[in-house]
Amino acid sequence: MSGNTRQVEGEFRSHAAAGLPVPAIWVDRTGEVQDESVVLYVYGGTFVLNRGPMHELIAGKVALHGRARVLLCDYRLAPEHPFPEAIEDIAAVYVGLLDQGYDPQRIVIMGDTAGVAIALPALLLLRDRGVPMPSGFVALCPIADLTFSGGSYVRNFRGGEKVSELEILAMLSGDYLQGEDPRGPLASPVFADLGGLPDTQIHVDVNEVHCDDGVMLAERFRECGCRVEFHQWDGLPTTWQKLIPLTTAASAVLVRIGQFIRSQCRPPETIPKDDAIAEEFVNIFDSHVQPHMTERVKQIMDWSVDHGPAWVWPFMERRLGHGALVTQEQCEREWLYKLFSRSSDATFLLSSSRHVLLMNKSAEEMCVGDALFMQRHGRLQGASNEVEEVLLKAFLDVAPGTGNIAFCLNGSTGEKLLAHLERLEADDKNAIAPPVTLLTVTSTKKQVAVDEETLKAWFGLSRREARLAACFAKGKSLAAYADDEGISMNTVRTQFAHIRSKLGAVDQADVVRLILQVSHSGWH
Repeated sequence: MSGNTRQVEGEFRSHAAAGLPVPAIWVDRTGEVQDESVVLYVYGGTFVLNRGPMHELIAGKVALHGRARVLLCDYRLAPEHPFPEAIEDIAAVYVGLLDQGYDPQRIVIMGDTAGVAIALPALLLLRDRGVPMPSGFVALCPIADLTFSGGSYVRNFRGGEKVSELEILAMLSGDYLQGEDPRGPLASPVFADLGGLPDTQIHVDVNEVHCDDGVMLAERFRECGCRVEFHQWDGLPTTWQKLIPLTTAASAVLVRIGQFIRSQCRPPETIPKDDAIAEEFVNIFDSHVQPHMTERVKQIMDWSVDHGPAWVWPFMERRLGHGALVTQEQCEREWLYKLFSRSSDATFLLSSSRHVLLMNKSAEEMCVGDALFMQRHGRLQGASNEVEEVLLKAFLDVAPGTGNIAFCLNGSTGEKLLAHLERLEADDKNAIAPPVTLLTVTSTKKQVAVDEETLKAWFGLSRREARLAACFAKGKSLAAYADDEGISMNTVRTQFAHIRSKLGAVDQADVVRLILQVSHSGWH
């Protein structure tokens, strides 16, 4: 090992980087093969502190989980070098990586805490200068609003100390800005136009004073049409500067960041396959099947390697590679979130103060343009005074034990919408969990989705019968169906008689009722 390289924890090593505009170090996984993906990690030091051993530890874990080289660069610090010099440094380092031949589609930029207030503005500069964007951006416990307007600066204020965390942050950000407007897009990127930036992953801790910076940032990315993953945690370190053992939550965050990096930097149209993973799963199967089935299990695994869907191998890799850090519960939550996001009803999960914790795509559409709602500093509000008054009254009326309440909302186009609000409590009375509310908004004009495959499977209908049944349940008359399909009314009446017989329906209304009972209404 050369004199410029030192081993860190045995799993990764660091060495000086060459040819860049500022001093920097590479943190790599140990091994003979050098990773192709790169993470430009902009560490946080509240604009005035340089990197320390903890940042190298974090970089090493990111390198391990992300299978990437991690670059830590020493950007210029305030107060000697005020805003925006650190931002220019990071932009110059990124351009330097491109000049050295690194593929922007294999680069992810990552920042933690105040490092996000440097890394994200650097991305904005690069975008405006026409520089190719990296493949992803990670914001870990971001500080991104130097006006400190988020509700968490009040909600999570920790008094009792001689100097509070907020006071320190305000003082050091003043040293950094030195009179520049904190509302400017490069000073507080939560107010910037983020359009055209790469896919982003954001992690916040619900206990931090700057938690709502991440909430507002995720909201801003969505408003600008960007793809964003947003994760809330409880138990992350209060600082990523201090050299302390990683908590379970901190370790899980770094695993999730590594997964994001691998996903964003993966070459297109490739499915990661690993013979060791396949062999390990064969061994697992062998322990659960009779000996004469072993050969068959290997045949199945060989076929899956060549033909299996793209999600199989990353899923197996996560389950085997990270053990308890990726639990069955986490996998179930991911699938439940996918189902939640596909609901055609607009669904919001809100705190008691109406801060948006989670919302699906239909809900997002109700918050943009000439919409029903809007978000202000992360809180859901009515876009009109009328809607705001109705929403406010509903939140005042809903209380523990009241179940759910229903009320009507009038859309901007005059459409009448039905809303349900329900207060959710923890099942376990001893659990420490804040109450949340579930708001569901349904259009009265929503088309009922009738799945023909379901009708075939449940009632034993033929393909033509299932098509007629679905059209009839959605309101099309038998005559209109015959005209559309170019068949005679006698044929349609015969098919409908078969449908009634197979459903055991007494009349046409009973046919519709039975069909809707088994249809996947509300899911698309």
